[in-house]
Amino acid sequence: SRGLGRVAEATDHALEAAHWADEAGEGPTLGVWARHQLGGFLLRRGRWAEAAEVLESVLPEVTAGTHGDGAVVQTLWWLGDCLGELGEHRAAAERRLQAAGIARNWP
Repeated sequence: SRGLGRVAEATDHALEAAHWADEAGEGPTLGVWARHQLGGFLLRRGRWAEAAEVLESVLPEVTAGTHGDGAVVQTLWWLGDCLGELGEHRAAAERRLQAAGIARNWP
């Protein structure tokens, strides 16, 4: 329970960070990162549909050049996890294959 409380608190902080980053005109950089994190926190809370919605919306904005390959791969993998939990197994597999394709040459 204590861990869930921390995840809930982190979720609230990520949502607030995304809002303030957008307000400050930092949406394409810090705002995207905050929404990426928000998607991960929602996933950890088992809020699959909400997490999938956030991750789908942020996916076009997460770029290797700005956020790094790791962020792109993590977003795709989390989205795959959400879609799998929602019973969308083909879409989940497609997202995981995209992630694996980016990470295939990593040590």
